[in-house]
Amino acid sequence: MPAKKIVKKNVKNKPTKKVAKKTVKVVKIVKKPVQKTTKKITKTAVKKVAKKTANKVKKATTKIKKTVKKKAKVVKKKAISVSKNAQDKALEELAKAKQEFLKAEKKAKEYIKKNPEKATIIAASVSAAIGATIGLLLGRQKK
Repeated sequence: MPAKKIVKKNVKNKPTKKVAKKTVKVVKIVKKPVQKTTKKITKTAVKKVAKKTANKVKKATTKIKKTVKKKAKVVKKKAISVSKNAQDKALEELAKAKQEFLKAEKKAKEYIKKNPEKATIIAASVSAAIGATIGLLLGRQKK
């Protein structure tokens, strides 16, 4: 409620009304500079808060960057370790397969030495089967 209405309703005697009216005028005169000052103070305070907040955000961002870099290094080390372990296991399995293949080759050579006729028949049979399969496949493609 405006000051004039408050004065009219509440103040009954004339000298007091005069004082009240002058007070209202003074308040009006003082009100604008006070509002301007308040706005300036508010703007300054907002700028300070914004600056502090910006600094806090900057510090937090820097901290996050450092943390991410550290975590990335850890992940990289783990990835390299896992990769190396997988490579080592693959080499071990390759060595085992090579040994098994060499054993099978040795057994095949021994079998061929002990049974040359059977080995020849087996080789001829396998060759004939492969040849027949290739012949069938090529014959189907021409149609």
